[in-house]
Amino acid sequence: MQRKIATERGILVYNPSPLPSPLPPPAPSLPLPPYIPGIPGGGGYIQQKANSLIGRPVGISLKNGTGVAGVICRVQGGEVYVMQYLYQKQFATFHYPFNQIQDLNPYPGCQPFGPYY
Repeated sequence: MQRKIATERGILVYNPSPLPSPLPPPAPSLPLPPYIPGIPGGGGYIQQKANSLIGRPVGISLKNGTGVAGVICRVQGGEVYVMQYLYQKQFATFHYPFNQIQDLNPYPGCQPFGPYY
């Protein structure tokens, strides 16, 4: 049973039972034009970048100065749906309209293990 809760950060779609579905393989990286804030039609850039990152962990910079992290589940209806960790074994899907997103950044690869200085 899904529940929707309005929060300051967006609409929380809460599913109390964990879903036993594995994540799809990461989408191939596509070259994208550089992001220039304030350019009209920026939603097209956000939509293109979000679609290329479905199934991958990302950091999302919001226009209000905050940020969120999670895995992009889907892009639909002018919004990006992101699965975020809550606590213990609970995850929830939040959705963010394109016009609230400043940029999306994929997590970088981990550095190889070795001595740390």
